[in-house]
Amino acid sequence: MWRGLRAALGIPLALLLSHPARALESGAMRVWACGDSLKVSPQGRWFNPAVPDTHLERNRIWNASTGSVRIEGARGETVAFQLQIEAASTPLSEVEVAIVPGWDPARPPAQFSLFKAFYTEVREASTSPRPSTGPGLYPDALVPFRIPGHGAPFAIARGRTQGVWIDTAIPRTAPAGLHRGSIEIRAAGRPPLRLALELRVHGFALPRTPTFRINVTTYDLGKGGHAINSGWDDRFDIWTPRYWELERRFYRMARAHRHTLHPRNYELPVARRADGGVSIDWSRFDARFGPLLDGTVFLDGRGLSYWEIALNRNVPAARFGGPGSAAWGRAVESYARGFVAHFRAKGWDPSMLVAFPADEPSVEEAFDTAQFLARALRRGGPEIRFRMDVYKALDRALIERFDPLIDIWAVQGSHWNGLLRELKKRQRRGVEVWFYQGSAPALGPEILDTEGLALRTWGWIGWRYRMDAADLWECCKWQLTTDIWTDPQNNPWPTNGPGVLYYPGSRLGVDAPIPSIRLKALRRGAFDHDYLALLASLGEKERADRIATSVVHSALDATIAPRGSAGDWSHDPDIWDLARHDLAVAIERASASGGLQNRAQ
Repeated sequence: MWRGLRAALGIPLALLLSHPARALESGAMRVWACGDSLKVSPQGRWFNPAVPDTHLERNRIWNASTGSVRIEGARGETVAFQLQIEAASTPLSEVEVAIVPGWDPARPPAQFSLFKAFYTEVREASTSPRPSTGPGLYPDALVPFRIPGHGAPFAIARGRTQGVWIDTAIPRTAPAGLHRGSIEIRAAGRPPLRLALELRVHGFALPRTPTFRINVTTYDLGKGGHAINSGWDDRFDIWTPRYWELERRFYRMARAHRHTLHPRNYELPVARRADGGVSIDWSRFDARFGPLLDGTVFLDGRGLSYWEIALNRNVPAARFGGPGSAAWGRAVESYARGFVAHFRAKGWDPSMLVAFPADEPSVEEAFDTAQFLARALRRGGPEIRFRMDVYKALDRALIERFDPLIDIWAVQGSHWNGLLRELKKRQRRGVEVWFYQGSAPALGPEILDTEGLALRTWGWIGWRYRMDAADLWECCKWQLTTDIWTDPQNNPWPTNGPGVLYYPGSRLGVDAPIPSIRLKALRRGAFDHDYLALLASLGEKERADRIATSVVHSALDATIAPRGSAGDWSHDPDIWDLARHDLAVAIERASASGGLQNRAQ
């Protein structure tokens, strides 16, 4: 189960199989706390061999001897921690958890959101991406306490552990300094257990807009496809207000978690004109997507800044004269021209438009088609950026072939083939370089059965290698399984839950996305990138780089270990949280010594 990662890290197997009870006890209840980068099973064991047994007794946020939880964060940041509640000797019923404020209620330092962890069984280890931390019951879906019958109160069977996730959103108006409160845990027929809670709010705010762009795809392939409605039994029509409101809830949750959703392969009514061009009926597009693009659905009022034009879905070669034909070229030019004109007319920035003509091309015919489309797009809509996603086919000849045509190189994280440095040369000329999902040691894998740090690595890797953005191919890959909540095998090969950041709320009777621990890990990495970027902006770039390198030693094509090996980063979540603390201290010192004034000048 643990052999590969354990061998790579040199951790004794005994650490994985037996965790002596050093948690805080009150009658039949045992409680301990941990940060947001550890996955703990309902047996009370964690899926990370680098974490020692003493984690139950003491870690970066928890001290069992004093029964206290200590967290810290900046204004504009959401920090999270977990409580692990064990029914030690008898079952527990009607369990509830509450935050008891000890601060001025008129000026609260944070808003708290509580979730109950849902456990999904992994029966067979993932083979790609990898490495897997093996079979077991993994926490991932986070059920809001407020959903009746599914959140709180809840029961815990004898000998089982139930995780409770607590998001702590620190407003930009929060008073800096130390704030004290408590956490109260109640169960029927038991005396309440109270933990001390300390929240330190730093005297600076993180940027409103993330410093590292993370794009996540949603697919629009209709009933039975990848669309969000595939998680609902009735598969209601995607061109209805009910679907649009559901979709917007996903987009709002993504915004709150520091990434951007974007639809792919949506359908537009496109008609051929007598002159060989095309006309587009924008009415449904504007009704559905307009509020996303103009920002009216978002609390911060910011519209989206990345939008794919769904070229292949709406101007297919088979309908417009065939591959490589002049007729197809005219249709593509006209389609691009129409997109740019419509966005300008609506007041939306056309520079956000991106063409994604081929998914991981690997044969000559696909490369020829990509070149053909890129040239047609340049003629019709030069504002539209051209994106090339490359898997195993990346080589120097391909880069040189597409040099004048590509605006965004997106490379599968595990297959740079030693050419990241070559692409970085293009980056200095204004071409963007992205990475997308893959296996360790290049980057943390997206699967369910891997360490809790996996997706947190993305923000740090983005900083270490000065990447322009990261992309995740899917967030709602709920297909090929009868129920993604209980069966994570959602692909033809052995793999568990890749492409799943959200769970369908239909299981809980709500038209809403349900967040996951993996979603929170991606957010944590994005906030960490903000710390690094803020420190660098205060004139401390070298210090930011040193701290980043102390955590992520190498990644992407700088790694030398074979694909599927343990990542070349610290696997102890406390090390990551200590690094974030060090960044905060450095930011406050740099600010006090005039860094903010220098930045303003």
